[in-house]
Amino acid sequence: MGMDRSEEKTAKRLLEERTQRYQSLFKQNMVAISYFDLEGRFLDCNDALQTVLGYSKEELVRAGFNHLIRQEDLDKQWHYFHKAAQGEPQSYDLTCIHKNGHAVELRVTKLPIKVDHQIIGVHSIAKDITVRKQAERALIEAEDKYRSLVEKSLVGVYIIQNHTIVYANPYLVKLLGYQEATIGLQVWDVIHPEDRLMVENNIRSIPNEHEGIHHQFRVIKQDRFDYRCRAALQQNYVPRAACRNRYRAGYYEKKTG
Repeated sequence: MGMDRSEEKTAKRLLEERTQRYQSLFKQNMVAISYFDLEGRFLDCNDALQTVLGYSKEELVRAGFNHLIRQEDLDKQWHYFHKAAQGEPQSYDLTCIHKNGHAVELRVTKLPIKVDHQIIGVHSIAKDITVRKQAERALIEAEDKYRSLVEKSLVGVYIIQNHTIVYANPYLVKLLGYQEATIGLQVWDVIHPEDRLMVENNIRSIPNEHEGIHHQFRVIKQDRFDYRCRAALQQNYVPRAACRNRYRAGYYEKKTG
């Protein structure tokens, strides 16, 4: 009998420890955590979610989450919620509306809550990715602007990889006269034979990805006429883990004087 009571105390102590560990992880976690019943009703959330969305736990539990989500994301939210409620973990991006009215972009993971092998609710783990998304959009916008400038440039812009032209802007294509055949040409095919060694040595001499060189050489146009150019070259490295090739970008323009 004494042994039974001892085992019961030990079991209660272990259960209490596990509960406290879970509560500590839940409450103190810097990632927003909440959980719902199978009808999608808020049951609880940690302080991080309150910080992210600006609502108190009482407000969230009382009002539910439909009004928190951008209207066009509601169907997606419910789709992934029901998937999780059926036992399938889900991860997706979602835009919510802060209490102050601004958009909050979240990376959400939904996990089924199981007790005695029965699903009784859904855990939600949300990370605020607003700043990252804003940076991504700014980068895309900058790239689009740069691409537009390059495409409309009045000097020839090119990228070579392993001595092969993999990009040439319209001006350079027109200048060389090879049209669509420009892409895929070996760079040595368009450089005058007497200048190739000099160009090769100059390319090798570029010290790092932050520096470049300016030099002059002759190119061979499609009509076989020589064309003397001034060119700038800059070398950009692709990480070895992704690709062992090197990319070099530069421009051609007609030499003056």
